[in-house]
Amino acid sequence: MAYVSVLYTYDPTNELIGSSRPDHRAFIGTLHERGLILGSGPFTGPQGGALIVLSLPEGQGITEATALMDKDPFYVNGAIDGREFQEWNPVINSFGYVPPAS
Repeated sequence: MAYVSVLYTYDPTNELIGSSRPDHRAFIGTLHERGLILGSGPFTGPQGGALIVLSLPEGQGITEATALMDKDPFYVNGAIDGREFQEWNPVINSFGYVPPAS
């Protein structure tokens, strides 16, 4: 697998964020169903923004992640102020880890 983090910056009070959110969540849900989302969610502070971590097939990277996220309604509708893509190497990967029962 190849992992790419996508950092969105946006003003949480921007009306376009609110009006685009249902379609954005449906888009993210579809990616999750396809096994392409490792994690996704907004930051909880007043600055807004969100982090999405993509899990792509081996050999894919920033180019494919960008093309994929170009279809996000947040991006299509101009709701975000910026986005940053970074390839990520999870040296310790505890996603999906279930600790043993005690």
